[in-house]
Amino acid sequence: MDNQQSLPVPLDGFAQAVTAQRNTALDEAAQWRAVAEQAISERDQFRAQLADREQPSADA
Repeated sequence: MDNQQSLPVPLDGFAQAVTAQRNTALDEAAQWRAVAEQAISERDQFRAQLADREQPSADA
């Protein structure tokens, strides 16, 4: 059994598939990050509006 030869395994297709999946995941992550950043920005604006409402007006 010592004279068994290993067969070459073509990894080009596998590497291309993994790279494509990685690129897709990175694109999706970038989209989710943009959505999260937009939500954080809207939250900050909402908090600022609430803070303005809670401050006593100078006219009172």
